Amino acid sequence: MEESNALVSIVIPCYNQAHYMAETLDSVIAQTYENWECIILNDGATDNTEEVALEYCKKDKRFRYHKHENKGLSATRNVGISLSQGEYLQFLDSDDILAPEKLQKQVSLLEETMADVCTCHHDMFNDNDFAHRYTYPLLEAPHKFTVKDLGNTFIITPHDGLCRKSFIIENEVFFKEDLRSLEDLLFWATLIVKQAKFIEINEILAHYRIHFDSMSKQVDTMLKSSIQAAFLLYDILPVAERDEFVQIQSEIQLRKFKRWLRNYDAEKKANSIDYKFGAFVLHPFHVFSRFLRKKGLRR
Repeated sequence: MEESNALVSIVIPCYNQAHYMAETLDSVIAQTYENWECIILNDGATDNTEEVALEYCKKDKRFRYHKHENKGLSATRNVGISLSQGEYLQFLDSDDILAPEKLQKQVSLLEETMADVCTCHHDMFNDNDFAHRYTYPLLEAPHKFTVKDLGNTFIITPHDGLCRKSFIIENEVFFKEDLRSLEDLLFWATLIVKQAKFIEINEILAHYRIHFDSMSKQVDTMLKSSIQAAFLLYDILPVAERDEFVQIQSEIQLRKFKRWLRNYDAEKKANSIDYKFGAFVLHPFHVFSRFLRKKGLRR
């Protein structure tokens, strides 16, 4: 099969994360697939986002820079879609990283299968090098999801997928601008409802940065947005599928609430003075206890 030369538009919304941008933009430059444009969107940042962006625009003409007053993440991604000139769309947050071969492999598979979206696996990391692989069922052929599959879309992050732009435009699948979080959840789920054909590469081709320190601040917003997203999905579903969707979403929302509550509780304990002091005082005893167990002197 002849190698594709389709243009890929990489959309990067930026807001006060200039200290991560170089790593993200370097991962774009490192792509083995060279026919891309990267649209850096400054969403009213108050740090040195513009300085970093313009530096990369001088370094490589494939970068483009756009600045506007603060609109929010969803609206900024939608601006990126409107400015894009490519056949394919790659969404990327300004603190995340793409594997060098991501675009090459996904463009090739999309061209071969004529699917609408190609996803991949990702891992998660933070500034302390924490890493966790996140996987979901392998799709070996173009697949149309149903309402039963909607729960699985929660583990597709924005940068996992490479999307055929024509499908997004023709079906008017954009990011919901009044959602304060989980807007990507609704985006992928809407693609499913619109019967986009998905294909997947069984490799980690994206790296998602997580920020543990913001979990307690996000829980309330995420819970509200999650419920709002479920209502919005309900409205666009065929009437015959709504009852099943309600049952599935009830289970999903309960699981998410329990998970967020556990994370919130763990963070609250970890950040409390009593917990930190207790952990400091007890640390030598834990070390000694592990030593005794290793020597078989204690169970």
